[in-house]
Amino acid sequence: MTGEDAGAAKKFLSAGNHLSLTQYALGKLGLRPELESDEGFLACDRVLSAVGMTQIPFDTLTAEPYDCQFWANFDGQFQLTEVGMREEIPKFIADPGNRAAVEAIMEERTLKLAA
Repeated sequence: MTGEDAGAAKKFLSAGNHLSLTQYALGKLGLRPELESDEGFLACDRVLSAVGMTQIPFDTLTAEPYDCQFWANFDGQFQLTEVGMREEIPKFIADPGNRAAVEAIMEERTLKLAA
């Protein structure tokens, strides 16, 4: 994977302040055939291929958005869980103040789900 591909993929997937896989999914499903020659789409495909994520079974017979389908597949493929993420927080949030804020948000979410 090249830095150019990573940048082009990020630009292709950017949707405001977050990433969206919807256009990628539509291209992979053949519902946006013009994307077959779009360099951003092709770069995104190369990047996802490099990390083993091009065989995502996007389902057109569900109301579940393509983004949710992608991330559920991603979590499953890489065996990511919320419990595991909580354990790894110190590795990807170095600042203790930020770490405490993230942990507070996660705890609040857990309490809301339990109620």
